Amino acid sequence: MMEIWIKNTQENHENLHIALKEYGVGGINRLQEKKFVIGELDFTLRNGLFLDIVTDMKGLEDLSFDECHNMASIAEIDDVQVPFLHITHLIQNKKEVGREKEQLDVIYLERIKNLRGE
Repeated sequence: MMEIWIKNTQENHENLHIALKEYGVGGINRLQEKKFVIGELDFTLRNGLFLDIVTDMKGLEDLSFDECHNMASIAEIDDVQVPFLHITHLIQNKKEVGREKEQLDVIYLERIKNLRGE
């Protein structure tokens, strides 16, 4: 599963619809009719990866999308710059979600953070 946090704007709404349509994702017509609602925009991609599109992140309600984006770590994947939540924000999110798997992730993320000296 991959969760993608996007800023909730009409432009992003339209661009997401275009991108998913070009990729061949079925069931995207519902994007034309709905605003982004957590838990309602999820897709299985051709490669079997489950994609969940969100516009809010638990544990980060006091921060704007732009604030988090400005602190994001950037990785280059297939010549594309991909932002990832800052490790501190990721830990906050996983703590708030509360699922057992997320709590295990928190343990390892905090170890990584300590190794980095953050």
